[in-house]
Amino acid sequence: MYEAYWNLKSQPFSRNSGETFFFPSLSVESTLQRMTWALENLSGPVLIPGPSGSGKTTLVRRFASEFSEYSPFIQMLFPVLSADEMLRMILRELSGQESLPALGRDGTLVGIRSALRQHSETGATLLFFDDAHLFSDEILVQVLHPLLCLAEAESSIQLKMVLAGQPHLAERIQRFPAVSERIAVCSPLELLSCEETSDFVTLSLAAAGCETPVFSPDSLVRLHRLTDGNPRRIARLCEMALLVGFAEEQQQIDVAVIDAVAKEVLRAAA
Repeated sequence: MYEAYWNLKSQPFSRNSGETFFFPSLSVESTLQRMTWALENLSGPVLIPGPSGSGKTTLVRRFASEFSEYSPFIQMLFPVLSADEMLRMILRELSGQESLPALGRDGTLVGIRSALRQHSETGATLLFFDDAHLFSDEILVQVLHPLLCLAEAESSIQLKMVLAGQPHLAERIQRFPAVSERIAVCSPLELLSCEETSDFVTLSLAAAGCETPVFSPDSLVRLHRLTDGNPRRIARLCEMALLVGFAEEQQQIDVAVIDAVAKEVLRAAA
């Protein structure tokens, strides 16, 4: 709607923009390096705690897209399941089957082992658990622990795991020594600094074809203060600011526009 007004080729802050634009903050770069090292050298899972909207999912997807040797890449999106449901979902993803016969937990684990063996002939399976802070005790004991034991027991099985979730994820995992003692790396993902917030906005716009400064310097400082450097919040505010600026025929997004949209967007998100 507003692209032509701001001389943009696409919407720089839409949900789909993450498919083409990736912002490598210092925290993201550090986590990527640690994750790469851990998955290449250790068998244990990588833990990525971070606030909602900090970019954990985008980071892991980016990693998977750059390292083709981790295939299949399986993202588990439904953390609030029973142990049996989670195991069956993992088996479905590994086998590529939409439906499975009634196997029982032991049969499901045998099926997972068989599928992992098969995939390990051509590469390493990367299993990504999103929102892992929502895991029940049952999932930690009856899903994660058996998978870790399986990967340790058979050197031929190449299974790599990443767990991402809210900041208290690490504390949650520590309650289960059988899992926590096997964690290879814990790399918390931090929010953006004021300078990084400005770079995030500028580079997002540039990726969408913008060649002029759409946001005033003061508006970027205010944007960081209002969002605490949270990339998801930044994107939401910027998206709405571009729309309001277009509707009001603004020449540039200033502090007043940021304050106005923040009252609507941040109140709705609260």
